[in-house]
Amino acid sequence: MKSKAERDQTFEAIKTNLFTAGASVVKAAKSHEEMFNTALGAIADAMELNLDDQPQLKQVLDGSEANLLYEGLLLQRQEAETKGDFAAYMTAEEKLQQLEEFEALRLERQARMLEAKVRIQTAQRLLRTPPLESRESPTSTGWTAEKLKAQYKTLKAVEETFKVAAKSWKAAAEQVNQQNPVG
Repeated sequence: MKSKAERDQTFEAIKTNLFTAGASVVKAAKSHEEMFNTALGAIADAMELNLDDQPQLKQVLDGSEANLLYEGLLLQRQEAETKGDFAAYMTAEEKLQQLEEFEALRLERQARMLEAKVRIQTAQRLLRTPPLESRESPTSTGWTAEKLKAQYKTLKAVEETFKVAAKSWKAAAEQVNQQNPVG
């Protein structure tokens, strides 16, 4: 069986790895968001849209919604269909498909970001929670002064582990049992 120091070291390594993984996923998601915004800008350029004349569209490209672009492309496709212009219809249809693919990528990016946030929150929770081994409790009868002495060797260790302030082993056992009643 590993010593307490080895278990603590392993626990710290796991926490660090979880936090690093979560931070990496967030960085990757931000990169994907930048690529998505660049792609939307390219679509706007391909459609020859002047963003200065359309502040709402510029806001869409700067934000995360592509609804205005999608509606504009639907309108272009409908106009091409009404005119009977097959080439314009196909062009609008291709742009719609491309936009839908970009929207799917955006949704995947959001899912990765949410997953990363959950990983980071889990890692932060682990950082605040000591390992289970350091929070062991005795048998169902509760702590006694003798059990505390055998388990922790010093009164200071008991005080640090259970966050109590006691001047004797008996007082420490009473305070620990009040904090963590058995039953």
